[in-house]
Amino acid sequence: MSIFVSATESSADHYIARLVKSLREVGYTDKIFALGGVEVRQTDAEIVQNGDELQVMGLFDVVFALPKILKIFNKVLNFILENNCTTVIVCDGATFHMKLAKALRKKGYKGRIVYVSPPTVWAWKRWRVRDLRKNIDLCLPLFRFEHEFLLKHNVKSLWQSYPLKQEAQENILASKWSLGTDTVAFLPGSRRGEIKRLLPILQDVAHDITARGHHVIFSVAPGLAKDTKRLLKEELKNNNLPYYEGSGQDLLYACDVAVIASGTVTVQALLANCYSIIVYRISNIAGYLARILIPIRFFGMANILANNEIFPELLQEHCTKENILHELEAYWNGQKGHDETYQALLSKAKESFGSGDTYRFWASQII
Repeated sequence: MSIFVSATESSADHYIARLVKSLREVGYTDKIFALGGVEVRQTDAEIVQNGDELQVMGLFDVVFALPKILKIFNKVLNFILENNCTTVIVCDGATFHMKLAKALRKKGYKGRIVYVSPPTVWAWKRWRVRDLRKNIDLCLPLFRFEHEFLLKHNVKSLWQSYPLKQEAQENILASKWSLGTDTVAFLPGSRRGEIKRLLPILQDVAHDITARGHHVIFSVAPGLAKDTKRLLKEELKNNNLPYYEGSGQDLLYACDVAVIASGTVTVQALLANCYSIIVYRISNIAGYLARILIPIRFFGMANILANNEIFPELLQEHCTKENILHELEAYWNGQKGHDETYQALLSKAKESFGSGDTYRFWASQII
């Protein structure tokens, strides 16, 4: 018996690394093979493929990387079949992993396929529900509302709690480190394309508020791909901007306000009680298609959970230096992020997180 785990993105890499450790803790002793990034490579999983090579975003980024993606896809597919892996656990990365599950079933794979953080079928591409029912044996979503949606559509799903809530409670720095109300944390994302689009704007904002007497600090997350980390550090050094190479969550606990790229970090900010301005930019074509194809009110998960814009969202053409500065001033002036309504919405969003050891729960359901 052997398990193959797959994480193609930075946040997924974190979840899978923790899951691998929990599988060992609950008594799984056989081999674990992996497609994974920095954190998975720090576990005892045997690395088959470096997941950093799949961290791309945007329509054109994917097109240019397609030959490499197809090569990795076939390598992983053949490895699973040739090594008779009895369980395949995939996380996030819907396009890659949904195709992988389908290809495995077409090749006659009879093992169990488990999907951690399955596709956001509640938001778009709802037809994927059919493929989840057909090819996936078990979904382990991050949020309760996703779990309820999947059950409603006859997809097998189990849920106990949101994993980062547990980690927030474990965070020692939450009570030991503070950068104060005068420091703004900048978390520019985890993918190279994402960072390249946002960084020039964020650096302009940082220089402006530094000139006004505020302090800034950028996150260079430990889970970044090696080339992306080098690019980010070089840019920040060239612009004389300070950065922190530990967990971005540490910064969110240490600061009262942050400017963050849309994604998992919006929920981390919610857990840390760090008022945040959500920024995001993709290509113009991809942005146009997103407006048409994704009929949801908010993009930041913190806002989706609260069903309200607790954190302002500055997306596409609205993601400008002037708009970010305006939102920061609104926070500093007490116009946003301080009143009873805001606190009530924070509490409402947090109520949906559940409780317990998520990773141990996942591991116990898998073995």
